Amino acid sequence: MTFLVGFIAANGRAETTIPLEIRQGNVLARAAINRVPLKLVIDLGGLGSLSLKADAIARTGVAPLPATISQTDALGNTAERRTFNVSTLELGNGVFRDITAHEVGGYAASGAGDGLIGRDFLKRFVVVFDYPSRVVTLYSPQERKAADRACGGDLVPTIPDPDGIIVSVATSDHGPLRMLWDTGASYSFVKAAVAAQRHLPVQGETYRTRHFALGARDFGPLELVSLALKEPANVDGYIGYNFFASHVVCVDALGAQTLVRVK
Repeated sequence: MTFLVGFIAANGRAETTIPLEIRQGNVLARAAINRVPLKLVIDLGGLGSLSLKADAIARTGVAPLPATISQTDALGNTAERRTFNVSTLELGNGVFRDITAHEVGGYAASGAGDGLIGRDFLKRFVVVFDYPSRVVTLYSPQERKAADRACGGDLVPTIPDPDGIIVSVATSDHGPLRMLWDTGASYSFVKAAVAAQRHLPVQGETYRTRHFALGARDFGPLELVSLALKEPANVDGYIGYNFFASHVVCVDALGAQTLVRVK
């Protein structure tokens, strides 16, 4: 079980505010595990609650657990991962205790930062992703009134998904696309197999759609890079950094809705 304990900030507000730094589409938050400083990707599409690279595991001295977990990455590769107990995670002005983490493997081991905060952690909150202001804010269910004041914009329905990912339908120039909201993606992507099947006009490696409608509003144009991604199997693409860079996105997994506004 994961116990989440948020600090009360100096200004009396109870939400957890996480300053960000952005490097070539990679969004990193300063964090600390067992007082050891780290930089973690805030990854709404990421597996689990917390994953750490081997070096970060060694530096932080997290306690190994007897169980392993089987995980399949976006390229379709499945492997067993070691698990660990993280006694204390400091993130922004919040402190979170007794989190189960797993070791990063595969292609993700060469990614930015020391690991990532995944969707199982983030879905416990209403999360406001404000990349233009370089900040992510977490609101617990008890802080829903404050979250409602912070969120705004156009309502984008989300689709129930057995894997627990956040998915919405976007309407492009060439029809609907089931899109994963993925703050860990350094750009927006469409699966190469989907692009080929639907005869999308990919130029070079990029599909450019003038229209990208979510809910009742068109947020286009948008560029999506065609990549040979396989998972999750029931999505056509990923909404990534180039969308989040100019919008404020409020993800309410508990309420099964997302709000988007241009900033």
